[in-house]
Amino acid sequence: EDMAESDYEIPVDLANSCVMNSLGEGPGGTHDQCGGIDAALAMVAAVESSPNGSSSLTDATYGRLVSTLANDGAVEEAIL
Repeated sequence: EDMAESDYEIPVDLANSCVMNSLGEGPGGTHDQCGGIDAALAMVAAVESSPNGSSSLTDATYGRLVSTLANDGAVEEAIL
């Protein structure tokens, strides 16, 4: 969020890695009680608001987020 608010371009590899690695198989998409859907959504919002952010996240990253949302029972949110 700090990088995006300061108009820094977030490196594509870093952006995708952070979002993907925050999602796990636990409740709320957590892994070892860390990360999860809320953390991933916050990172997605920060990345998308940074310069060139709308093209930074890959289909695989969005797909993992959508799958995690659907697995958590948030099907309506996953469709959006």
